[in-house]
Amino acid sequence: MTSIFRFACLALALVMGPQVLAAPPSYPHPLKAFEVESQQQTLTMRYMDVTPAPDAPPRGTALLLHGKNFCADYWVDSIELLRASGYRVVVPEQIGFSAPLSVQLPSAGQ
Repeated sequence: MTSIFRFACLALALVMGPQVLAAPPSYPHPLKAFEVESQQQTLTMRYMDVTPAPDAPPRGTALLLHGKNFCADYWVDSIELLRASGYRVVVPEQIGFSAPLSVQLPSAGQ
């Protein structure tokens, strides 16, 4: 993606809201789910929990957090680098800026 295209997508997302993405995210690893109660509703947070490469000595856990208007798939290169270096990598999706079905928004009037 060119920087102009990324800027245009970011500008569109800022104007149109968090549900607008330039392209659907493509995740390099399976998403898991974690449910949490917040403000009288059940929210589902999706996350990737990536194990270290089998041939790498274990070095701990890395937590990668994305900002608004981005998804966890933004970290694909970092995930692979850390994984190859022996890290377990946990990458949560921010509720409302993530994979389909990762947030349950209240209906109008609630």
